[in-house]
Amino acid sequence: KGKNYDDYQEAISNHVAPAQNFAFASKEGDIALWIQGEFPNKWEGQGKFLLDGSNPEHDWQGRIPKEFNAHTKNPERGFVSSANQHPVDESYPFYVFNDGYGTYRNRIINDYIRRRETLNIQDFKNLQNNNFNLKAQELVPFMLDRMETSALSHDEQLLLNHMKHWNFNTSIDNVAPSIWTTWLKHLYRLTWDEFDVEDEALKKPFVYQTIYMLKTHPNDPFMDVVETPEKETAIDLFTLSFKAAAKELNDWKTENGDYEWKHFKGAYVGHLLQALPAFSRFDIPIGGDRNTVNASDVNHGPSWRMIVEMSSPPKAYGIYPGGQSGNPGSVYYDNFIDDWAAGNYYDLLFLQDQNATEGITSTQTLTPKQ
Repeated sequence: KGKNYDDYQEAISNHVAPAQNFAFASKEGDIALWIQGEFPNKWEGQGKFLLDGSNPEHDWQGRIPKEFNAHTKNPERGFVSSANQHPVDESYPFYVFNDGYGTYRNRIINDYIRRRETLNIQDFKNLQNNNFNLKAQELVPFMLDRMETSALSHDEQLLLNHMKHWNFNTSIDNVAPSIWTTWLKHLYRLTWDEFDVEDEALKKPFVYQTIYMLKTHPNDPFMDVVETPEKETAIDLFTLSFKAAAKELNDWKTENGDYEWKHFKGAYVGHLLQALPAFSRFDIPIGGDRNTVNASDVNHGPSWRMIVEMSSPPKAYGIYPGGQSGNPGSVYYDNFIDDWAAGNYYDLLFLQDQNATEGITSTQTLTPKQ
């Protein structure tokens, strides 16, 4: 059992793949985070585009030394965090590139912690279940301030009014998250319609870059819609995509009923064998999306929430979307899911005595055959 930071370092030192973020905290007050794994030492730009696989110069030429894996111990800011964001800044001596890194959840987490002098258990529960959508906050007001609304129908104006009064929380009883998700989908497609070319596989930019283009280069040629004779700008796309979103939502409402987020999102926890829906749970009322700290999307999300208080003995709380039985006929097969969706936690047992009975419903003793 590890007792200190050195033991933690030794324990993770031989971990090769897949690379993981290993957080550390001790009762002495030390905190740390290592991104541990084996990483290729790439030259600038290597892997950004297709390379000639027959050319040995394009092979990986070595590995980043383990001591240079991104890590921090007792940082000046007083906390460590990780949410799939860019792991290093420009001072890092090795080339790292992935334009698919997260850009929203980590900023919400860091801001949440920085604004508080102290944090308690409830603060961390609130953080892990935080449904604030920073992506929407950074684009929706910009669009509302600039889009042409005079051509919107009465029904479209009603939808627009929901967006004007949205606080950017993706809560289950709100329709605004459904409008936002559908609006952004159509806006993204219209922006990059030039990439829809037959016989060619073209990868479209990520949404973060898309928002940057819409806000800083609204007259870029990519803003033009290929199928129309007019020359559109980003301002035109805001209205066109909103009207398309309104039509999709109204069609959805006719077919399925109200599009509050809990219905429209359609979150489910699926069995590993997706062909067995009876072993799954559908229409789970959980807020958030992939860009919120509570990163619960349609079929994936925070599968394990845990909070540990470094007291003596430690106190820990946790929850996961499932149950403690693998038998679909058992009441314990999925009895955690509703509490998980509601943001509730269970006390985790950290038994100090093998004869302890608190929180124990049954025990099993395995005796080796003599």
